[in-house]
Amino acid sequence: MVKDKILIIGTRPPPIGGVTIHVERLLGILHKRSFPVRFLPMNIKKVFFANFFRDLVWCDVIHLHTSNPYVRLIASMFCRLLGIRLISTIHGSLGRFRGLRNWADLKSVKWTESPLVLNKQSFEIACRLNRNSRLISAFLPPTEEKTLPTRIVEEILELKSRYMRVWSTNAYNLSFDVEGREIYGISDLIELFLENSNLGLTISDPTGNYLKYLNSLQIEIPKNVLFITGEHSFYEVMKLTDGMIRNTTTDGDALSVKEALYLGKHALVTDVVSRPKGAVCYTTAQDLSLLLKLEELPPLGETGILSGETELLELYDNCVKFL
Repeated sequence: MVKDKILIIGTRPPPIGGVTIHVERLLGILHKRSFPVRFLPMNIKKVFFANFFRDLVWCDVIHLHTSNPYVRLIASMFCRLLGIRLISTIHGSLGRFRGLRNWADLKSVKWTESPLVLNKQSFEIACRLNRNSRLISAFLPPTEEKTLPTRIVEEILELKSRYMRVWSTNAYNLSFDVEGREIYGISDLIELFLENSNLGLTISDPTGNYLKYLNSLQIEIPKNVLFITGEHSFYEVMKLTDGMIRNTTTDGDALSVKEALYLGKHALVTDVVSRPKGAVCYTTAQDLSLLLKLEELPPLGETGILSGETELLELYDNCVKFL
């Protein structure tokens, strides 16, 4: 079997999330350019580890996409021992974990040949651990359009007909940070839109777990809030709405923020990490409430949205020299 290939390890949709969409678009770009690349899914752990060790003898370069620090640590150790080049994209902020998970996160950065981070705060940490660390955007423009089901389009348009402005937000799953807070802050948004009855909100909840969670807490969903469950494209939802909100307590590169700006939409985002030009940052729910009450939002201006495509291809070129 011919070597000098790239093995990309990660997950493709479903589920729908920033990491899976990034991997899907990256593979689309590489296939269009006829890159000799192989993909190893991580959906089933037993199959993944069996195939991982089998494929080690096939490739010289691995590009790993996972939020699990233990998987990154194990991969970095084996690749160092076997002399395999490992590129690892850290889809999240360094320092977001505590205890053993944080130790594994930092060690994996130290032992990975090329750690890729997604924001300035993480880059500062990574550079102290590994001089080969690079800051590369996870944003890749869509390689193909995916239409929304007619039912969802009709529901969004109906919402827009009833409210002055309709915002969108998404949560790929129900998740909590190290302090026990909802990472995506959906409960806070529902409370906020209950107070702003002249505005509408769509919540992309592909797994349906968030809606189940809110129902279990007997939280009433107001009429101006539309939950969209099942597999669908949040990118296409943003096309139909007036702007997006990213009410997260922690973050990485936040692909959806850059997608919104790429579409010419306003993006209201928490300031928990560095954000791209054009995004409107806020700190507290009170700040967001004031922004929502503005009759006119400030013009977008220069967004500075840069795709990570060129830098990733250059990195691959430096590793395997097959461009």
